[in-house]
Order: sequence, then C-alpha cells, then structure tokens
Amino acid sequence: MGAVGSTAFERELAQLVRTLVREELAALRGDADPLVPHTEWPFGSRRHCAELARSGAIDGAVRRGKVWLARRSAVDAYAAAGERPTIAKTDDVGASIVSRAVTKAKGRH
Repeated sequence: MGAVGSTAFERELAQLVRTLVREELAALRGDADPLVPHTEWPFGSRRHCAELARSGAIDGAVRRGKVWLARRSAVDAYAAAGERPTIAKTDDVGASIVSRAVTKAKGRH
C-alpha cells in the first residue's frame, strides 16, 4: 500500500508543480490578460459574439482567420457594463453589400 499511496501523492504533487510553473511563466510573459476567442465569450451564440466584435462593442477585438480575439478584461468590461449595442441585421448588411457592389459596377462603365 505504501508504494501505491506514494505514487498517487507523486502524481498530485507533479500536477500542483505543473500548475504553479504555468502560472509563473504566464506572469513572466505578461499573459495576465490573455486573448480569448469569441467562441469562449459568455454572450450567447458564436454568431452573436462575432457580431459584437465586428460592430466594435468589444474593445480591441481583432480577427485572426475565422476567430475574433479580445483581451479577457475587454470581454469582462463589456459584460459588466451591461450595454447592448444595436447590431445591423443580416438583411441590412446584405443590402449594403449589394448596394456597394451596384455602385462600383456603375462606376466601371
């Protein structure tokens, strides 16, 4: 029983050391305010979160490929403020895209 108990203890100790080392390294790298992907924001669907980022509601949100990233503090600040900006409906966005395309096409002739 002594060997089994010490093995479990060693595993728990190793996990604790790994956690502490990760926290210390993150603090040294300045990751105290990490970038969080929009898929992990607490504002409902991923689509809604992407619309919030696109509209500028989440301060400093940037797009990397298909993912929007923002600092944890910006996401928390938006949640704490309780603000809900007006976001253009898909139809409005589609209409503006079509309008711009038609305007550009007219200018070519």
